[in-house]
Amino acid sequence: MKHKTAIKTLEELAEEAKSAQARREQQQLQRANERGTQQFDLVSVLNSHALMRYPVFSTRYGSQQQQEEPILYYSSDGSVSVEVKGSYGIPNQADANIIRWAISVARQVRTETGVVPEEISTTRYKLLKDLGKTVTGTNYRNLEQSLKVLGGINISGNIFDKNQEFTGTLMEFNYTRDGSGKIDKIVMIFNKNFRQHLQRDESVLTIPGEVLVSNNPLQIRLIEVARCHMGKKPKWEVRLTKLMSLCYEKRRSKYEFKRAVKKTNLPYSVEFRKSADNKDEVVVFQSSVEIKSLDSAKNQT
Repeated sequence: MKHKTAIKTLEELAEEAKSAQARREQQQLQRANERGTQQFDLVSVLNSHALMRYPVFSTRYGSQQQQEEPILYYSSDGSVSVEVKGSYGIPNQADANIIRWAISVARQVRTETGVVPEEISTTRYKLLKDLGKTVTGTNYRNLEQSLKVLGGINISGNIFDKNQEFTGTLMEFNYTRDGSGKIDKIVMIFNKNFRQHLQRDESVLTIPGEVLVSNNPLQIRLIEVARCHMGKKPKWEVRLTKLMSLCYEKRRSKYEFKRAVKKTNLPYSVEFRKSADNKDEVVVFQSSVEIKSLDSAKNQT
């Protein structure tokens, strides 16, 4: 009997420890959610590594007809598939700056509290300001449209974990209006699985602050895809056709896409050369830091 009592006591202690841990986690999440309702300045701009590596948003300009056809992407080795559909069309990379902003805020809250919040709140004025937009009626309307298309997408595939399928939207958006009918306060709610992805240490990368205020979808995409694949290496080489696939470019010819890349202002040097088999071109992205180092070495010789 004493032996059974001892076992029961150990089980009770284990259950108490489990309950205490659950309470601590709940309190931690509550603090994170409370912090998410407050306004503060961003320390750095971040994005999900997965959203940078694979094509999820369109590279069409806002002035062009919105992309309606789904994005269908398969990695060259067949290990990753991504499908993006939109109830109101496919948001472009500039629309997705709202997602980047939300990720940056959420990870900043995680740094302070240890947990990514379930939701964050902001105002139209604060959001437009952080996105580099002037406070005008046109930008208010564009903001509302961006929230609509972002909330209407559905992503399917093993984009966040090769061993696990994800299906759903990234975020939901609730907002109130002021007396003039303009968006006032905005609540951004993270998809549960997307939030779990953002909780991981290695899930995000720092990106240049210029991305968050850019209105050029192709510029945003090229900066991020090069940043993601380059990592800590000084340069990244990719076939032109592969780069087109990573940008999900279906409208432009190879020549038109190459010309668009050349015209895009980037924090990298970009060069083109023939591939070894002469069947394609290779695009070489080289970091500006590496370029400065090479120039310095030349000057010293």
